Amino acid sequence: MEGRLSILLLIHLSLLVGEARSAQVVLNFDELDGGTYLTGAEVQDRYELSDRYLHDYGAVLHSDRPYVVVVNLNEGFPFPQAPSPPNAIGGVTSDNQIDYSTPVVIEFFKPGDRSVPGVTSFISVQLDKSGDGLPVTMTAFDVEGVLLKTVTVNDQGAPVLRISMPGIHSVKLRGQFGSSYDNLTFNPVVAERRFRRGDVDSNGRIELTDPVVILGFLFYGIPEGIGCAKSADADRNGKVDITDALALLAYLFTTGKPLPEPLSACDYDRGSGELTCEASPACP
Repeated sequence: MEGRLSILLLIHLSLLVGEARSAQVVLNFDELDGGTYLTGAEVQDRYELSDRYLHDYGAVLHSDRPYVVVVNLNEGFPFPQAPSPPNAIGGVTSDNQIDYSTPVVIEFFKPGDRSVPGVTSFISVQLDKSGDGLPVTMTAFDVEGVLLKTVTVNDQGAPVLRISMPGIHSVKLRGQFGSSYDNLTFNPVVAERRFRRGDVDSNGRIELTDPVVILGFLFYGIPEGIGCAKSADADRNGKVDITDALALLAYLFTTGKPLPEPLSACDYDRGSGELTCEASPACP
């Protein structure tokens, strides 16, 4: 009886941990100082926002300047204009003036390390309540700047722009005269590196040691983790399991059926889900 309860407790705890890891990040900017929202006003240093969220969440924001502006939408209105009052963010021109038609760009990196690109599988942002009814777009790009998807809404009634797909490295928000943004929401960011599928030990070759590493990881916990889980996902089903070792063995010794790309050379995988690639020495 005690053994059964212990197993159930472990399952419950593992589910809680999984939920915590997959929890979405929601940024409403209300812990920051917000300044005037007036178009054309010069942006003061205290209202600039750039890499404040890099360490914890892997997000960096910029506009025509290397930052966006945090504006207080409570001032001068009879009721709050930010969906989560008081603050929202807006664009900044190259000459450091507030301009809501200037695009806002959000980029993702490995949390705490701007040298390593990161990706998310979902992002959304909500517009303020004082919209002008004109179209606002969100465009998503992968790590190589390839366009993934564009969505458009009319800026009226605090609508939400959202994109859900693997491999989102950056988004560009382009609005009109009065478009500011609140409630930036995204799935946890994971590191994105070039890798070669099947080269699990990252020695530059696909050979017997690679499925052996997968089997050791799965059944013996040795190693404790795989540096580039994407390279171990030999069948590209979004997880590392026994089928990956079997696919590699078949590729090496029986059918010779090619593994999904990137196989012939190091590259990114634009649709590989939530698996990470923290280290891949053979693919600089």
